[in-house]
Amino acid sequence: MLPRQKTIACAAAAAACLALGACARGDGASGDARKGGSIIVGATAPPDSLDPALSRSPQARQALWLAYTPPLTYRRGEGAEGTEIIPGVAEKLPEISEDGTRYSFKVREGLRYSDGTPVRASDFEHTIKRVIRLGAGGALYAGIEGAEEYSKATAESADITGIEANDRERQVTVQLTGRDATFKDRLALGFAGMVPAKTPFEDLTDKPPPGIGPYRITQSRPQEFVMEQTRGFDLPDIPEGNIQRITTRVVKEEEAQARQVIEGRLDYMQGSLPVELLPEIRSKYKDRYAEHPTLSSLYFFFNQRTPPFDNEKVRKAVNLALDRQALSRLFAGRLEPRCNFVPRGLRAYRPIDPCPYGDPGMSGDPERARQLIEDSGEKGKAVTVYADARANHREIGRYYTGLLDKIGLDAKLKVVARLRGGRRARAQTGVVSFTADIPHPLPFMAGLEGDVLDTEVEERLVDLAGEPDEESATEGYADLDRVVVENAYAAPLGAQRLGTFLSERMDSENCSLFHQVYGTDYSSLCLR
Repeated sequence: MLPRQKTIACAAAAAACLALGACARGDGASGDARKGGSIIVGATAPPDSLDPALSRSPQARQALWLAYTPPLTYRRGEGAEGTEIIPGVAEKLPEISEDGTRYSFKVREGLRYSDGTPVRASDFEHTIKRVIRLGAGGALYAGIEGAEEYSKATAESADITGIEANDRERQVTVQLTGRDATFKDRLALGFAGMVPAKTPFEDLTDKPPPGIGPYRITQSRPQEFVMEQTRGFDLPDIPEGNIQRITTRVVKEEEAQARQVIEGRLDYMQGSLPVELLPEIRSKYKDRYAEHPTLSSLYFFFNQRTPPFDNEKVRKAVNLALDRQALSRLFAGRLEPRCNFVPRGLRAYRPIDPCPYGDPGMSGDPERARQLIEDSGEKGKAVTVYADARANHREIGRYYTGLLDKIGLDAKLKVVARLRGGRRARAQTGVVSFTADIPHPLPFMAGLEGDVLDTEVEERLVDLAGEPDEESATEGYADLDRVVVENAYAAPLGAQRLGTFLSERMDSENCSLFHQVYGTDYSSLCLR
């Protein structure tokens, strides 16, 4: 890997694919919202873990966000507001050294875990040690000085040299091996949700450790877990919650979940609701059902290292021919078409209007696309379209193959279990669905690495990955987004919309907040 590419890859280590849940209407509970009561939330599968050091699944992340507060966290708000980083366990946002490699913060005074244990600065190092040792999110913190050496150490008690903690002063200092503009986001991830220093180095799903948050996990069984409000919880800008007891129950089939919500046996569900029930739910229960785009990106990639996608006219022809409305029908209308590569909801999102390839909400222009293929000299060139084995990806791959044939190329579809590694590097083109761990444009942009042969784009990505000024970086990513679109370095399709469905006894009008990172904020829900 080239040094520049390595810099980008390291800075984008947080870009693990996750499927976030969607949302319901409302801005959150009003001051006079009803407090108390119990609800039952549906899930199609158990969480991968209820230990913050190991949890990656949407169900786990959505719940543990309320039980394990990291040093920093995301503001409880909708849209781009919810991507703003605010202090959590830390008194204020960290002080960052001039070279961008040293982060310092103080732990709030007087904090206690849900079991009454005092919170200490040294708990942070133990928290990160568990993440590295247990493996699930260790790569996210590999940029801390000494983290790699610790991962190879025999003793769990070995030191991470880049983390200094002073319990008397409540001070934590983190030294990085290099500048990383996404490190504040890593301090806000659920993996960094602090736990006491006595917490053992093992998966504690059966008996989750104490945490800091408006809720605590009080019961954990294979097909169900229970969260209850934490007495006396008080952190600025983090609501104490409305519902007293939240039970998450596994109901494997989404159709069964939807029917149980209709019948009142479940109070909440989220996901891709069954197509056969959608018309009824969208009409009969429209006040309790909502769809919102996830912080994700669905697109066709073009490998410029292989013909014919080294030819700009071919790439632009594909973008011109796209019928995103037809693609949306493959998702039962749950695909939000867009022109931008950067997802809506990120602070760097600036709508590209007019779109150089026509209104993304309208049908494409295959005639102009065919002419571009003629002009390119690539007519009849063989193309293999790659798609993974997920049902909707296969369907998108079939659509894409037909589209390429229609505009003058000779395309065939190849469905694989997973498109990654050497196969991904050699593939000409295909379908990518990506959701990042952090609400930051870098992981999305870094996904183009290896496909785009543009040294200016590569250099700008490296510069932005270390840019300490957030406002400057935001504008830089917005400019780079336009460069990607105008040069047709990819063909953005849009973001998948997922639905939430509330039972009749829930106050869907006043108490429901959708968060860009975690989906519906359970603490915002309330009963009528």
